[in-house]
Amino acid sequence: MRARLIRDGDAVEIAGREWSEVIGTDQLDDRLAFYRSLRDRRGGRYSRFYDETVRELEAVARAIRRRENDDPD
Repeated sequence: MRARLIRDGDAVEIAGREWSEVIGTDQLDDRLAFYRSLRDRRGGRYSRFYDETVRELEAVARAIRRRENDDPD
């Protein structure tokens, strides 16, 4: 699983082996909550499937926050 900023930082590409999607950065918090809920359901039984996705999306969220904090506007 991979997640990265694209389109000059206005969108996030989430890509796995079999699928990919592009979401707006404004949708990142909702998508992160969704994948965390999948990871944590049934006492974490499915965490091995979603840990990497959550880590990747959290890294993108950190990158966005850093960029916003560095933005002089």
